[in-house]
Amino acid sequence: MIKDYVNNLLKMKLKMDSRLKMKIKMNIKWRFSIIVMTAILVVSIVPNTTVMISNDAVQTESPTMSIGPPYKAALMLGGDETDLGFSYVAIQGMYALEANYGWSISISRHVSEADHYRVMNDYGYAGYDVVFIVGGEFIGTSYFSGVVETHN
Repeated sequence: MIKDYVNNLLKMKLKMDSRLKMKIKMNIKWRFSIIVMTAILVVSIVPNTTVMISNDAVQTESPTMSIGPPYKAALMLGGDETDLGFSYVAIQGMYALEANYGWSISISRHVSEADHYRVMNDYGYAGYDVVFIVGGEFIGTSYFSGVVETHN
């Protein structure tokens, strides 16, 4: 009787040990996976530190911030800056182009679906260098109407 009791206790201990070993193995696997994923994340966040050489000649003057002659940029929105979302950020970007680089800008707010083609076409004929469109509602006009091919 005591012998059976001791044998049962030993069997239970072996079962517990095997479960504990399995649990430890799983923890080690998860730890390894978490460490690998963290390392990948950290490496992807590190900024690119490669140096681009633009020419072989020695530069004697310091380069100035210039991106060409004054360009004309237009922005088409389905809404306005009161959404504090994409439209707001796009409008702030246009103001930055104007203030920092001297671009001429035009912003069309609340462009209805019926006016998409006309407004894009008008900007093209007015000689705008780039027309930014913010919103999925402009996809049909920009891809399938032919206005981009006409002015590109």
